[in-house]
Amino acid sequence: IVWKEPIEVGSGDVFAIQDIVSQTVLDKLEITFSQQERDRMQADVSSDPLAYEYYLRAVSQPRTVEGNELAVDLLDQSLALDSTYAPAWSQLGFRRYSLGLFGMGGSDVSRSAEEAFVRALELNPELISAISDISTDYTDGGRTDEAYELAQRAIDINPKNAMGHFARGYVLRYAGMIEESARDM
Repeated sequence: IVWKEPIEVGSGDVFAIQDIVSQTVLDKLEITFSQQERDRMQADVSSDPLAYEYYLRAVSQPRTVEGNELAVDLLDQSLALDSTYAPAWSQLGFRRYSLGLFGMGGSDVSRSAEEAFVRALELNPELISAISDISTDYTDGGRTDEAYELAQRAIDINPKNAMGHFARGYVLRYAGMIEESARDM
């Protein structure tokens, strides 16, 4: 244990509680973020607590056909409340993409996954989950040049984020560049 102390906060605003707890932990652990990193994190906050709750419930669903279907329903509810919440669009794309992989909808599901990823990136062009996942989707569709550029973009945004490296490794493996792929994956 590095640090331990109780934090007392009123229960009125869930987001305010989250901010207070997060800032206290950062302060006590002496972790700092650049303004650019703070702006990037702030871009991924929902304006509606219930939309965020639906999103969290969706993310917690297993990556099975049933789990993906339930996640899609929860994400639809989240986006009905906050259509500007980029992480929900990204997760919707991922869950639709996953359903397409399991053979549950074919090209219509794949197209709707891409549309969700694109919408997420319109809202937040630096959302690494959307960039990485659409890169993987493009790789599976044979669009390796676009996929590689996207994966590299994710790495350029945050070189320490594993998703970008996985996406680049995935593209390289698909292209037959096994040794190069192994360095990323």
